[in-house]
Amino acid sequence: MKRGTLKSRLLAFLLVLCMVAGLTPVYAVTEGDFEAFAVNETKAVALEPGEVVEYTFTPDEDGNYVLYQPVGENGIEIWMNVNYQVCNSWIGDEHYICVAYDLTAGETYQIELHHPSWYETGTVMDVTLIKATETEGIFIAGDNYAMVGESKNFSVRYTPEFGAADSVSWTVSDENIATVEGDWNGVCDVLFKSAGTFTLTATSINDGSISASIEVTVDEPKTIQVGETVEVNLQPGEYVEYNFYADGKAGQYMFLFPRDVMCNWGYGSPDAYDIFDIVTDQYWGFVFDLPEDGHATFNASLHEELPAVSTTLTMVEAKEATDIVFPNGDTVEIGVGEQVRVPMELVDGNYVRDFQCYMPEDNGVAWYGDACFDFIDLYGNEAGTTTVIVEANGIYKELTVNVLPYGYDISDENKWTGTVEGYEKVTVEYTPEKDGYYFFHQQDGFNLIPAEGSAQPLASFEYSQGSYWGNVYQLSAGQTYTFVSDWEMQGDYAYFVKEVFMAEDFEIPAEMSGAVNERLWLWVEREGVFSATYKSSNEDVVLVGPGGPDGVTLFPIAEGTAVITVTDHNGKEKVCTVTVSGKASVQEFYGWENFGLAAGGNITYSFRPWETGLYYIHSGEEAGVDIGLTVNGEALAPAFSYGSGEVYEL
Repeated sequence: MKRGTLKSRLLAFLLVLCMVAGLTPVYAVTEGDFEAFAVNETKAVALEPGEVVEYTFTPDEDGNYVLYQPVGENGIEIWMNVNYQVCNSWIGDEHYICVAYDLTAGETYQIELHHPSWYETGTVMDVTLIKATETEGIFIAGDNYAMVGESKNFSVRYTPEFGAADSVSWTVSDENIATVEGDWNGVCDVLFKSAGTFTLTATSINDGSISASIEVTVDEPKTIQVGETVEVNLQPGEYVEYNFYADGKAGQYMFLFPRDVMCNWGYGSPDAYDIFDIVTDQYWGFVFDLPEDGHATFNASLHEELPAVSTTLTMVEAKEATDIVFPNGDTVEIGVGEQVRVPMELVDGNYVRDFQCYMPEDNGVAWYGDACFDFIDLYGNEAGTTTVIVEANGIYKELTVNVLPYGYDISDENKWTGTVEGYEKVTVEYTPEKDGYYFFHQQDGFNLIPAEGSAQPLASFEYSQGSYWGNVYQLSAGQTYTFVSDWEMQGDYAYFVKEVFMAEDFEIPAEMSGAVNERLWLWVEREGVFSATYKSSNEDVVLVGPGGPDGVTLFPIAEGTAVITVTDHNGKEKVCTVTVSGKASVQEFYGWENFGLAAGGNITYSFRPWETGLYYIHSGEEAGVDIGLTVNGEALAPAFSYGSGEVYEL
């Protein structure tokens, strides 16, 4: 019998709340005439969001029983209610598993399956009930860090996957540090009493030789005050928690932590309410309200696969700003291909709620990149004017963006336009008035190259700026040059030429350092048009990747030293020594992709790892995009979740 009653939905909701709170859900067996579930039977269960289906089960013999479903089914969650308690459940190698312990032959028990209401679609799954197989080994799931005064649950897992035939007993090595306060269905509740390190052990009741242990470190609670910045140093697998007390002053407060540090941040905040996150140029943060006797907690943890980090945590009073202003004016001018960061300032406050940035006219003139309430990154794409809108709670601002071609106008006499009816090449002539470098470029066309038999440039190289691309040629005054398109074309065309000024010098860092698997960027600072080649002295240590006038990507692939030589268009050389030591556990995807998706839409990218290891794939904190990875058409499960994405072993 399938049911989706209000009682069932409330039951499921309360169950989730209990799990979040770390409590054991307790509820009575629902009375009714339900379908029976037999041992070794598989039932196909179809449920809509929020629906619940219930069965009864009467074992033929005493023992432990396993209810399981394949991992990957859409959102079905299994709860088995036995003796008024939810059973131990976890995700195994291939299945979602729920174990009922110490069932008595002849007694009737209830099984309840539910599909959470927050899913948008229904689903179908196969659920199987079996008697637990023989236990070969166990291990313990739970945190290896805690704070004095806390209570946490630990649960046992089995090998093989269905080998849950043995119940367990729990012991701690030092009851002055922690005590087991409760024990049910393979789960124990531990109270942490004092600082120190202890060992929690689970031992099979039937076979004392089968056991598992976990070492847990307990720290004294740390505190942070308003206006204080504390250093946070985390080793792999480490956890730290800070407490803040309002001390009689009700109000809004804010935790701030640097954006560029790769660790997990969170809050417990037992008394905090109206909690939301904010982002600035340098920081992520949480804003929250506290009553005058309120207590909030903030924690940081580092996954065991990541390298050690050092960062900070800052606590300040929060005040919502009354306005946003552009200190440099509400009009900005940029050139095609240029990027500028437009600063913004808050008036009478240090945050705004519901910040958003958008362009009402998507005319391709400019794009905005990273944006928060203290800056907007703008990119000039093509000549024209557009508007950027900034909104927050009760605040509306407009920024006018004028994009000029390279920051200057191109005169009509230096432009060739026309229409080609059939497929043919376009030919143009140009006579410069003075010696120099000239940029020949086009939109929606082909490159112009020197024609055979014509005077040839003294030098040439490919160049691009924004949506324009082409070649830079060194030409002599008074000499007529003939150029021809490199391919036959049809339709409208437009070619431009403009004198450009070459960079006379450039600067690069003398030294860089990094780790294996850490993508590096070698910046080039210069004034003017710049062309260069990049070469590594030791490609067994550092590979040279894609490069351009702004710099080059470097890929450290082994420990050691390599010298990167940069040679510019004048033949001038400069070198940077890159030292590679250690190995980064997580590496970003190479590059970023910007795309738009309608609701329910999807997009696919391909990626080939350049080395075996862990790769971090994410979509941004608020992108709302689900990411999946397939290998040869088969879905690949992540090694672990991190931040706004997943880490895969490839």
